[in-house]
Amino acid sequence: MELQTNDEDFEEFLTKVDTVGDLVKKLKEASTADEVNSAAHKADAYLKKQQSERTKINSKNNSEGEASTKDVLDNRKESTLLHTMSPEEFMKTVTEDAKKRSAEKRDRKAASDVFKKEANVAFRSGDYVKALLLYNRAIDEVRDSCVLYTNRALTNLHLECYTKVLEDSKSALRINPASIKALVYKARAHRALGQLELAEACTLEAVNLHPHHKAFITHAVLKDLLSPDKMKINDQK
Repeated sequence: MELQTNDEDFEEFLTKVDTVGDLVKKLKEASTADEVNSAAHKADAYLKKQQSERTKINSKNNSEGEASTKDVLDNRKESTLLHTMSPEEFMKTVTEDAKKRSAEKRDRKAASDVFKKEANVAFRSGDYVKALLLYNRAIDEVRDSCVLYTNRALTNLHLECYTKVLEDSKSALRINPASIKALVYKARAHRALGQLELAEACTLEAVNLHPHHKAFITHAVLKDLLSPDKMKINDQK
């Protein structure tokens, strides 16, 4: 019976950990003031609810005189934490951290855009090695941009680094499964590696997703060399 109670307590503990983790994650990922305030409000409400429930449990245990040693120790630990940092102070700290992360994200995006623009210039001038290095720097700053991965994939196609093309195409498709450029570049890389069945599968997938661009897709996959004037780098953010 005691084992079952411990299991139930442990499951309840894990549930609370998951809940708090989700709330903190939302705060960290918030990118606007409204999102931060909304996440902070939800987290604050949850903390106050937990504090209220703990107070009720403590009162019941004290009145019945049945508080276990574990309960006493847990209560002391929680009491120490509450004295160290109130829910309001905790929320203030987490909110400030979320705002800081949001500012850092904006700074990384700005830095990435600078590297991307320089890389685009290098690409168009035919300096693919320099373009590759600059796209690497851009991706180091922002790792969730489909455009950056497809730009680097095209650069690697010109450098005949076909395995790298496949890697970047895969990354781009994780972000945007319908990316026409990622599918075309992936097909091109498979074709260059002699993997014709895989190349055909990628081509058909691209055509099925974008039937109105069938001629463009077929031409882009089958042409001997991708040309900057035909397969331009995407300047969109």
